[in-house]
Amino acid sequence: RTMYSPRFIGELFRSQEMYSVEATRQIFDRLAHSSIMRLNKASMDKLFDLMTMGFKYQMLACRYPQELVLVTLNHLHEIRKKVLRSEAVTELVDCAIRAVYDKYLAMSSAGFASLKQAGSTAP
Repeated sequence: RTMYSPRFIGELFRSQEMYSVEATRQIFDRLAHSSIMRLNKASMDKLFDLMTMGFKYQMLACRYPQELVLVTLNHLHEIRKKVLRSEAVTELVDCAIRAVYDKYLAMSSAGFASLKQAGSTAP
């Protein structure tokens, strides 16, 4: 629920500079610890590195910049399938899906290219 709360999603989709690695890590730590999951520092470091590598792979695997949105929507729809038993969580994921459409539906090709470039060069 924390990951898809309207406040958190609103903050993610607010126009702003890209998060630094340190800020991303801080968000990641808070999200992980808001659940029942408890990891020591070494395990958290490994999990963050794995998630970072997965993100970079997804970025590089996109053949064209607009595919970033399709990958994001694919992930969100898969998460939605897993939470169907909880109507409240399903609604939160639906709001995140709508936020993706609202933010990126009208984005220009140049905007997508810039987004992909920024994400691909992040440390």
